[in-house]
Amino acid sequence: MIGRSVREVFPGVEALGLFEVFRRVWHSGEPMRHPVNLYRDENLTLWVENYVFKLPSGEIVAVYEDTTERKQAEEALREREARYRAVFNQQFQFMAILSPEGITQEINELPLQVAGFKREDFVGKPFWRSPSWKNLPEWQKIWPKRLAEAAGIEGPVQTEDIYQTLEGTTRHADVATTAIRDEAGELLFFLVQASDTTERRWAEQERIELMQEIQQLNTELEQRVQKRTAELESANKELESFSYSVSHDLRAPLRAIDGFSQALVEDYGDQLDETASDYLRRVRDGAQRMGMLIDDLLQLSRMSRGELQLEDVDLGKIAEAVLVELEASDPDRRVEFILDENMRVRGDARLLGVMLENLLGNAWKFTNREDKSQIIFKRQVDNPQVFYIRDNGVGFDMRYADKLF
Repeated sequence: MIGRSVREVFPGVEALGLFEVFRRVWHSGEPMRHPVNLYRDENLTLWVENYVFKLPSGEIVAVYEDTTERKQAEEALREREARYRAVFNQQFQFMAILSPEGITQEINELPLQVAGFKREDFVGKPFWRSPSWKNLPEWQKIWPKRLAEAAGIEGPVQTEDIYQTLEGTTRHADVATTAIRDEAGELLFFLVQASDTTERRWAEQERIELMQEIQQLNTELEQRVQKRTAELESANKELESFSYSVSHDLRAPLRAIDGFSQALVEDYGDQLDETASDYLRRVRDGAQRMGMLIDDLLQLSRMSRGELQLEDVDLGKIAEAVLVELEASDPDRRVEFILDENMRVRGDARLLGVMLENLLGNAWKFTNREDKSQIIFKRQVDNPQVFYIRDNGVGFDMRYADKLF
C-alpha cells in the first residue's frame, strides 16, 4: 500500500465521505470518528471505524478499527430484539417492564388495543400514573408499596386489581408483580403480568345468583311441600272420618234393607206375584252391590294411606295367582292365558297385586261371551318399562272413552 493513493487501494472510497473527513480535520484541527463499511467482495461486508486527527507537523493520521464482528453482533441483537418485541406485543396477557424506580420501560400492545390505550400512554411514565388508573387515585399509593414489597421477596406478589378502559369501563384482573435481578442480586427491573378476569367474575357472579335463585326455589318448594303435606294429612283425616262414617253409618241401613227384603222373600214370597218378586230381587241386588262398593272404597282408602314398600316383584307370579282364583270362581270357562317371561319390576307388591286383580278381573269379565277367550299379559318389546294386558272380549267405541271413564 506504501506509495499508492487511497483511491487505488480502496476503489470508490470517495463515495464513503473519507476525504471530506480529512479536509474537515485539516481545516479545524479537531479529531473526528467516522464509521464506514467497505465491500471486499460480493459475499463479505467489512465495517470500519476511522479515527482521524492532525499532527502538530500538519500531517493527517487515520486510524482504522475493524468493527465487523461488533456490527454483526449488534445486528443479530437487533433481530432478536425485533423478534422478541413481535412476540411480546402479541401476548394477550398484559405485560409491562418497569425500571427499579417504577417507570414503565416497555409494555405489550395487544392488551392496550383491547382497552383502547396506546403504548406512549404508558412508556416513560410512572406505572401508577398511567391512564388506566386516572379515576382510581388510591393506586398512586398502592403501587409504590407493592413494588417495594416485590423488591424484598423472591417470587411474585399476587393481587386482584381493577382497572379502567379508555371508555371508563371498570374491569378486573389477576396481577403478578415480580422483581427481576442479575446474578449478583442487583435489581434490574420489575415484570408486571396481568390476566383479565372480568368475564370469569361475571360468570362466577351469575353462578352465585343462579345458586341463590335455586336455593330460593328450593325453599319455596319445601314450603309448598310442607303445605301440601299438611293438606294431605288433613285430607287423610277427613278420609278416615269418611271411612268411619261409611263403615258404621251406611252399613247399618244396608243390612236392614238386605235383611228385611230377605225376610219378605222367605215369609211372603209365595204371596207375591212375579213382578213384585222381581222388584224385591232388584232391591236385594242393589243393597249387596252397594255393600261391595263400600268395601271397595274402604280398601282404596286403606291403600292410599299406606306407605310404599319398594322391592323386587315378579309380576308373572302375581298374575298366575290372580288367574288361579279367577278360574276357581268359574271352573266351567275355558280361557287361554299368555304370560310373558322376565316380568320382574321394582315396586310395591301389595298395590301391584290390587292393580292386576282389577285389570285381569276386567279381562276375565268382558271375555265371558267369547267361545275362545284369550288374555295376554306381556312386556312391550321396544319399551321394556311398559307392560300391557290385552283380551279379545267386548270393546267400546273410542269416541265415547271420555264418557265411559
